[in-house]
Amino acid sequence: MKLILVRHGETEENSNMIIQGHIPGKLTKRGLEQISKLALRLKDEPIDIIISSDLERAKRTAQEISKFHKAQMVFSKDVREKNYGIYEGMHVLKYKRIMKPGPEWQPEGGESYQQVRKRAIHFFHTIFPKYKGKNVVVVSHGGFNRQLLGFLLGKDVMASKEIIQNNTAVNIIEIKDDGNHKAKLINCTKHLANL
Repeated sequence: MKLILVRHGETEENSNMIIQGHIPGKLTKRGLEQISKLALRLKDEPIDIIISSDLERAKRTAQEISKFHKAQMVFSKDVREKNYGIYEGMHVLKYKRIMKPGPEWQPEGGESYQQVRKRAIHFFHTIFPKYKGKNVVVVSHGGFNRQLLGFLLGKDVMASKEIIQNNTAVNIIEIKDDGNHKAKLINCTKHLANL
């Protein structure tokens, strides 16, 4: 399986350093330009299925990609961003003063990093047998992408948290039966060169 994992375009919340989590998010003008360039970049890529988070910022990104493909599109809660619970809508710097370090800390009403990792692993084990030998695009979010990539590349939960995922970043992983997955691209944004 060839996994093409991408992050959604820039949102107003991203540009204002607001914790989004399960907030739908509204793409900025720049974000709309980013997803247009992302779609053009993936235009000639063979794609069998597009699986997208059902949150608006990811859905809009996936819909842009799908303009050039006849691939089936599925919207799923399984690839949503980390749920930050009561801290959604808070400024990032304020949140960083409140949060506790470590993979198990769970914000009230939300998820821990460990829980996001478990969700990412479950998602992977669901799609791998189903789409073996296929080209799968997953449109998701920074936090989810980090944990899925970390799992595939053998990094622990907290090391995975440090994987950079810019808006509309493209990650391409060749998924192998023996678990020795090969990263072809991580956080590639060359399509944004003129933005």
